[in-house]
Amino acid sequence: MLLHDAGLVEAMSSGAIHVSPYDERRLQPSSIDLTLDSKFRVLANKLHHVDVIDLKDDNTELMELVEVGPDDYLDLYPRDFALASTAESVSLNNQHAARVEGKSSLARLGLAVHITAGFIDPGFYGQVTLELANMTCLPIRLYPGMPIAQIAVFQMAGPCTHPYGTAGTTGKYAGQAGPTASRFHLNFTQCEP
Repeated sequence: MLLHDAGLVEAMSSGAIHVSPYDERRLQPSSIDLTLDSKFRVLANKLHHVDVIDLKDDNTELMELVEVGPDDYLDLYPRDFALASTAESVSLNNQHAARVEGKSSLARLGLAVHITAGFIDPGFYGQVTLELANMTCLPIRLYPGMPIAQIAVFQMAGPCTHPYGTAGTTGKYAGQAGPTASRFHLNFTQCEP
C-alpha cells in the first residue's frame, strides 16, 4: 500500500519511517520531496587512463569527491555523470519500503536523477545516493538545497525477516553518508565459497 500524505505523517510520528531534516512544506499528496546535498562524486581525470571499468575491481578511485559551497553550484555537462546525495537522511523500519523518483520538472529539462537505483529496502538508513545524468546538449546547473527527488513509501503486507544491513543481507550501503561510490565488487567476494 502506497502511503498518502496523512499516512506519511503518521508513519513519521510513530517512528516507522524517519526523514531528517524534515520540512512539512515538502510533503506532497503521496511523497516527500528531498533536496540536494552539497557533495558530489564526479569522474576523476584519471578515468581517461582506464581502458575498462572492471566490475570485480574496487572502482572508488574513479570518482573524486567535490563539495560545493552553500551559495555555489555544480554544472553537469552534456552526457556527463555524477553521484550526489539527498541532504536528508532516511530510515525505514522492517515493514516499509520506498522508491525515490526524480522530479518531473527536472526530467522535462533533461536531468535523470537516478538511473536504475530507486528502490530502498526495509531497514535502510542513511542519505540516499543519486545517479545524475545530463541527457541534453547544454550544461545543467545544480544548486545545493534545491528539490531534487521525492520519496514514496509503501507499507508491506507484513514485516520482512531480514531487514537491509542485518545478518542474511549484504547491506553494502547501510548508514551511507554523502554520495557513495559503487561497492558492486563486494558481490564477487561475498558470493565466493
